[in-house]
Amino acid sequence: MQLIVTLAVKALLTLSFLSLYRKDGLGVELAYWGLTYAAFSIGFVDVGLLQFHAGCTFLYGACFQPTLPSWLWEFKMAFGIFLFGANVVASLTIAINIKNLFTTHRGFYHKVFRNE
Repeated sequence: MQLIVTLAVKALLTLSFLSLYRKDGLGVELAYWGLTYAAFSIGFVDVGLLQFHAGCTFLYGACFQPTLPSWLWEFKMAFGIFLFGANVVASLTIAINIKNLFTTHRGFYHKVFRNE
């Protein structure tokens, strides 16, 4: 379920930045989010490879094989918490982008980071 939420957040984040870039000009913020989610994708693939190598039938689901490393469960929990945190921060960024789309006030962010 968390991966479906992540896909929706990534799509909304991309749309919000593209519409903001169309209004204000290009920036690099979306690239940083892309790198963040690429790192999460690498972690997801690593968990899947370890579980597949241990003989699990699911790449990310529950696995009770005796050959599975004992630390993998804690890693999966930490991975899920960090992914949830990234999705929350991305959702806040989407809200800020939408607010900036419909307001003309230039706040601190635009004065400092966009040199306006």
